[in-house]
Amino acid sequence: MEIKVEGIKNFIEEYGAKEAIIGFSEIIDKRKYFSIENNMIKRKEMNMALIAVALLENNIDLVIEGFQKSIDKKERQVIMKIDRMSNVSIEDLEEILFKLLYKNSFEHSLKYGKELYFRDSEKFYDLISKFALMDNMDLRKPLLVSAFKKLEMKNDEIIYLLMSYLTKARSDYFYFENLVEKEIDRKEIKTRIKILGEKLKTQEGLNLLQYLNLVEEKEGVLTDRFYSIIELKLEKIEKEKIEKLKENKLDNIEEGLIEYFLSNIIL
Repeated sequence: MEIKVEGIKNFIEEYGAKEAIIGFSEIIDKRKYFSIENNMIKRKEMNMALIAVALLENNIDLVIEGFQKSIDKKERQVIMKIDRMSNVSIEDLEEILFKLLYKNSFEHSLKYGKELYFRDSEKFYDLISKFALMDNMDLRKPLLVSAFKKLEMKNDEIIYLLMSYLTKARSDYFYFENLVEKEIDRKEIKTRIKILGEKLKTQEGLNLLQYLNLVEEKEGVLTDRFYSIIELKLEKIEKEKIEKLKENKLDNIEEGLIEYFLSNIIL
């Protein structure tokens, strides 16, 4: 049975949007973030409910739309309590968690992720930010990490939803592994992004902005390799005609996210 808009709205009005994430958490995730159709891999959309609540909280219509896009009772999963691991040192937690994320090990990353997050949230955030930025920009993992950070919720359900997408959306480290690191003029990069204008209001523009946003947040701990990835995407957008970029239409939430990033990133 489909959950109607009115039901989502009533829940949010009574308990709040953040509590709605908890309330609907078992039906807004995916068992897998890809499917096989006609011998082709098709990726499934990420959790837009969590992202809309975190970054578009002032627009109730977009928040409700985020839940509409994410809720799928056929994907229901029971979220159990995540055990603590108090006997593991912070250093070991960091090292093991990064390896687990790299290996796409969902079940084990839950325990190590929760323990590190509860003991040192900044180290946890630094680690998942680096992991998300190493991956293919188009998977929009930095978008989810930024949303998670803004929510500031220490709940098993939120950790579950974060780790689910980070590990189940199959990683692609091609650009990170193969780009030759060079010194980047970061001011020049931002100037070039600013003059893209309407090209930023596209799917490719959103991919660039959500990645840049997280890079800016973690600028003090990142190398020029991440700016090299930005430059690569920037060059692609610069060369492409606006008509071609706009062929892949934005939905309402994506338009809202672009406005959010344009007002929050200093270009």
